[in-house]
Amino acid sequence: MSLYGSNYTKAFINVPSEKVDVSHQYGRVRVSYDEIDLSSVIALNEKVYLGRLPKGAKVMEAILAFPDLGATGVVDLGYEYDDASLTSDQNAFLSAVDVATAADTVKMSDQNNMDGFGVEMQGEASVILTATTATTATSGKIKVAVHYVVD
Repeated sequence: MSLYGSNYTKAFINVPSEKVDVSHQYGRVRVSYDEIDLSSVIALNEKVYLGRLPKGAKVMEAILAFPDLGATGVVDLGYEYDDASLTSDQNAFLSAVDVATAADTVKMSDQNNMDGFGVEMQGEASVILTATTATTATSGKIKVAVHYVVD
């Protein structure tokens, strides 16, 4: 017995075949990249806006690079819609990242079962980094890249 993914079934098993969303097959990966040079701590619940995602973007990966940001610091990475009627998710891409222990680079694909993998933006959204525990470092460069498909 063989098992088939839903898009494989549409394109290669069903007769007649069905069209597969181009962002699911043969889509071009794009990136939203941004960085910030900190000049102060990131306070508890403070948001850092780092890039934008267009409506229809399907997120494939998110990467966060950071220096040691002090004696304390935990952050989430997610998205916030401009339209208040849509549901934002502040930790869809990365959750509870310890930015105080040491400099590091973390990826969404390294975390378990992140909600943001494959999520489609229902409207234009900002990529946000939110401190769930304040940092103590007053300097350092944070870099974020979100890879997505929109075709």
